[in-house]
Amino acid sequence: MIFMKLIGGAVTAAFLTTAVWADAPTLRAAVLKFGTVNWELNTIKHHGLDTENGFTLDVQGVAGSSAAQVSFQGGETDVIVSDWLWVARQRAAGRDYVFIPYSKAVGGVMVGADSSAQSIQDLTGGKIGIAGGPLDKSWLILRAYAEKNYNMDLVSETEQVFGAPPLIFNSALSGEIGAAINFWHFMAKMEVAGMRKLIDVSDAARDSRS
Repeated sequence: MIFMKLIGGAVTAAFLTTAVWADAPTLRAAVLKFGTVNWELNTIKHHGLDTENGFTLDVQGVAGSSAAQVSFQGGETDVIVSDWLWVARQRAAGRDYVFIPYSKAVGGVMVGADSSAQSIQDLTGGKIGIAGGPLDKSWLILRAYAEKNYNMDLVSETEQVFGAPPLIFNSALSGEIGAAINFWHFMAKMEVAGMRKLIDVSDAARDSRS
């Protein structure tokens, strides 16, 4: 999801206006350098859709989601990409943040082709690599799924390794970790490399709600 903070209405106006202003405002977007939203932002810049709609898009690449959140909260950027769980926590704390969904793609748990794991319960005692940090939505949903379906506490019953998606990707392929929770486009690369999906986050979310 994309989350936005309203600053005097300028950010909202940058998205909604179709008039070309004489002094176009700049919309600063802090996003992961390896995130898929870059494809959309690149399309906007390549075709001049920002200037056509009355603003200038300034893309600021960051190495991790935490860096984007710090930049956003410090007023150094106007728009970031983050999980809806994060913005919900910020709004509960009284911050006037607005979010705009931009993708329905989700991650999941990947294991090696030769792994004996058939369910998330089989990861007990193993090492899980997690892209996005301890508050990543995929990790939180899978924790709820494991607790409901297997009475399993993933935090205490596994060893977690948190890191950027490329790091988790490489660690999974090298066998340093027994399972990996990664962003969907890295999961696609992992499947091509011979890994298999143990569980999809969307399936875990449905099971946790039912």
